[in-house]
Amino acid sequence: MVLVVQVHPGDQPYYTARHVGVTGSAGGNEITAYGIGKKAADGTMTRLWLLPGFMVCGGDDVDDLGVRMVKALGPRPQDDE
Repeated sequence: MVLVVQVHPGDQPYYTARHVGVTGSAGGNEITAYGIGKKAADGTMTRLWLLPGFMVCGGDDVDDLGVRMVKALGPRPQDDE
């Protein structure tokens, strides 16, 4: 999967990783989404996110979709100590 954002003079491109997780009494889990984007010279933002399973979303949808993915995964198995 290749994510592409066209960058013009004056734009501020970036790359980032975002951890989205859920915790609870039954345990928790998290996913990592990788994003690229830019702040354009006029102040507008462009964001693309790659989630697990090669799912791509835009904008701020990563928070809602990430939480839904984590809930679908269920709690991460805990190591017995």
